[in-house]
Amino acid sequence: TDCGCANPVSINVGSDQNICAGDVVNLVANIQNATNLTWSTSGDGAFDNINANPAQYVPGPNDISLGVVKIKATSEDPDGSGPCFAAVDELTIIISKTIISFTQVNPLCIDGEKITLVATPSGGVFSGNGVTGNTFDPAIAGIGNHIISYHTNGNCPADKSITITVNPLPNPVITPITGVCKDDPAISLTAIPAGGIFSGDHVNNGLFTPSIPGTFEIIYTVQDANGCIGTTSIFITVEDCDCTTPVTVNP
Repeated sequence: TDCGCANPVSINVGSDQNICAGDVVNLVANIQNATNLTWSTSGDGAFDNINANPAQYVPGPNDISLGVVKIKATSEDPDGSGPCFAAVDELTIIISKTIISFTQVNPLCIDGEKITLVATPSGGVFSGNGVTGNTFDPAIAGIGNHIISYHTNGNCPADKSITITVNPLPNPVITPITGVCKDDPAISLTAIPAGGIFSGDHVNNGLFTPSIPGTFEIIYTVQDANGCIGTTSIFITVEDCDCTTPVTVNP
């Protein structure tokens, strides 16, 4: 009690406030019998002006992490060392935040299946290249890195994004083969990039054996470092002839 103070100072900063992470706190103090004011905080946020009324407070990272911060307003004794005392009032700011969990997606191949996007809390909206509803289609998105976002509404709206990479398929090329006669020795098949698998009639362990006349499709399949698979093919014609011309491999 301000004993002997004819006009004691009083200050009222109003009720506690609930805000969302990222919001600004609007502060107004009702002061009686004084004009000066100083705002202070228990946290690590910042005021636009510690002596302004009204004022704004931007919660700091630690305020948001803790979810609470106290704001104090002080109005000093207007008569200096006289019988009146400073007045103080305080309010508590509760800071709510929506924490989104958005499951990361491993890199995909351009010919891959559609995938289901998963995020919590549920009920939000996905957006980005190749997104329809809660699915992502790499063929529609195309080759490259795609930022996919998830937005939730409610009391405290929030957003989170992930990046989905869509990789191209390898483009293998088989070395052409011409001038093949029946009963020629087995022909070693080659292609780039190396490391793939040859298949087709009369093909075994990368060798083509021209045992009968005809035209035969040779298929080559290779998987790259991203796990994407590319396929190509050529046709080899085998003649029924007394072959005097050796097999040629065209570069």
